[in-house]
Amino acid sequence: MSSLSRCLFYLAMSGMLLPSPCRSEGPHPRDVQLSPSGQLFGRLVDLKGEPKPDTIVRLWTTPSGPPREIRTDAEGQFQYGPMTGGLVHVQAGSVRHEARTWAFGTAPPGSLTCYEAVWADPYVIRGQQPFCSIFGNEPLMIGILAAAAIAIPLAVHDSDDRPPGS
Repeated sequence: MSSLSRCLFYLAMSGMLLPSPCRSEGPHPRDVQLSPSGQLFGRLVDLKGEPKPDTIVRLWTTPSGPPREIRTDAEGQFQYGPMTGGLVHVQAGSVRHEARTWAFGTAPPGSLTCYEAVWADPYVIRGQQPFCSIFGNEPLMIGILAAAAIAIPLAVHDSDDRPPGS
């Protein structure tokens, strides 16, 4: 097998070991129907599904605006509004969620009437970050990985592992 074919073989095999291309950050926004008075009802739970009472939830209705801080009640429930609908960012602990809110009667079938957000410890979530969130889509990093995938097999192949005098 020639050096070039070995290099191509190792490069193809490295593609199996690397993760798939990046997807959008986080899960897709969930559709939530507002109440007739325009209120967004929500519930904050922990990773076990238990309510998180007396916890701050941050909501953004505009990406550049300041968040609105809302405290959950004894059952982990919160409400925000009145609002007309649109994209809402909800942060609970270190986890940020998105919801598409719809005016009463205009939401698609299967929409929620109460948004459930999950509060998680940042150290639990951090261990589950995808490859792309660590390295990003940086062309420099991708170039370095591609160069290493080519150079390392060539260096190993060209190394002289024979003992002296043989």
